[in-house]
Order: sequence, then C-alpha cells, then structure tokens
Amino acid sequence: MEEIISPLAADFTLFNGADAVLLIHGFTGSPAHMLPLGRALQEAGFTVRGIRLKGHGTSLADMRAASWKDWLSEAKEAYDALENAFRSVSVVGLSMGGVLALILAEEKNPACCVTLAAPMGIKNPLSFAAPALGKIVPVLKKRKRAVSGLDMDYAVGYREIPTARIADLNLLIRTAKQGLSSVRCPLLCAQSAHDPSITAGSADIILKGISSSVRERLTLHQPQHLITIGSETETLFPAVCQFINLHKETA
Repeated sequence: MEEIISPLAADFTLFNGADAVLLIHGFTGSPAHMLPLGRALQEAGFTVRGIRLKGHGTSLADMRAASWKDWLSEAKEAYDALENAFRSVSVVGLSMGGVLALILAEEKNPACCVTLAAPMGIKNPLSFAAPALGKIVPVLKKRKRAVSGLDMDYAVGYREIPTARIADLNLLIRTAKQGLSSVRCPLLCAQSAHDPSITAGSADIILKGISSSVRERLTLHQPQHLITIGSETETLFPAVCQFINLHKETA
C-alpha cells in the first residue's frame, strides 16, 4: 500500500447536495492544494470529490512509475463515477489538473469547467528536453522562488520533479490544445497575471480556442501559481462557487 506523505495528500469526498464538483490537483502536487476550495464548494451546497493522481502525494519513485495515461484515466473514471451518482458534474483543475479538466470538458461536456493556472506552455527551459535529459538527470530540484502569501499548511507536494514525467505534462498540454474547439460548456479561466510557472498567454489560448458561448476570465495579481492556497482566495473561491452554481442549473 502506498504511504501518503501527509493526511492532507489523500483524496477526499465532501458531501452536500445533488450537484457534484470534481477537483483535480496539479503536477507534483496533491489534493491538499484543492482542499480549501473543496470546503468552500461544500459550504456553497456541492458534493466535492478531490482525487489524488497516481504517483502523487507518496514518493518520487511512485511518480516516476506513473504516466499521463494513468492521470487521464483516473480523471475520466472519477468523472464517470460522479456522473452516474449526481444530478450534474462540474470539473475544476489546478495547473496540470486544469489541463486534465479541459480534456474532460472536450470529451464529457460537464455542466461547466473551471481552469486554475492551467498551462498552455511552461516556463521551465528544460521542459522540451525532458525525454533525453531524464536518462541523465532523473530528478530535478524545483527552482527556489520567494513566494509569499501561500497557506503552507496545505502546501503538500514534491520539492523535486521526476524529469521524464515533464514529457507527460507536455503531452497532456498538446492534447488539450488540439481539442479546445470541442469545449462547449461554460468555462471560467483563472490565472495570475504574473504566474511564475506558466506562459503568460495561457489564458488567452484557452479562451480563444474554445467554442463555449459562456467564457469568462478571472485575473489575479499576485505572482503565485498555486492560487488555490495563495493570497487571493477571498477573490477566487467566491468567483468559482458563483460560476458553478449559476451554470449547474443549465446542465
């Protein structure tokens, strides 16, 4: 059995209502990054499922043995389980979780989709060399950044990156970008204008590429990537709850 690095890194389900929200964390992260938003959604009347993607929240060795196929399969399985049990399902993803949420929106047509700091490109200059570099340097240390305002109680994730898995992240990004025109559900795209991890034009690519008649943008201003545990949650959480509450009615 996998050993969870923190109780907060485990998947979770918060019950409250007939409409469900699927929360998907990001690359090297864990469900801890989604738990505060999950609690806000529960208070707003939703049943919330936060999944833990394979290889996350346990050990780098586990993540090195996982792949994009595992992560996408788990997201689809979680969505299908909620769809079979609840009146409506919305999907919300942070970072790579937002990329997975876009793919679900392309294929499943949920009640609505919310992407949080979802990359259409990443700033790591080594990202496109990941397949070859992974054979030489299996693990990369994350660049140290002075990020203020994060709720460190929920900052549960890896401080290193299995190099070869960056290629999996890039593949998911390409897959989501290629299918953007298939997204027709209402979509809210939230991103910091000064996100240190993803390309600045990511939100523009998403919003211009989708076919949804309802497409909204929320721009945050602090230089944070983990915006679900950042210093602007008082702005972010009500906006997400309001958007999903409005559009669940039209599902």
